[in-house]
Amino acid sequence: MIEIKICSGTACFVMGGSDLLVLEDMLTEDEKKKVNINFVPCLGYCKENRGNPPFVLINGELYDKIDLESLVKIIRDKIGG
Repeated sequence: MIEIKICSGTACFVMGGSDLLVLEDMLTEDEKKKVNINFVPCLGYCKENRGNPPFVLINGELYDKIDLESLVKIIRDKIGG
């Protein structure tokens, strides 16, 4: 199971995170069975200067400045490999 945490804090939301709300709609039924998607209030990475919002954690690995297309590709790569 791939664990996905998507920051929905204010900075992430306004910097493109709102686009990530439709992630599940972009996945096939089979892919949906292999991922656990959680929207979390804030991951806190803005305060730590760990990159630029929006932030996503996939199996504990941090991705910053991510868009929907890139996120779907990363998920599909992880499912396939």
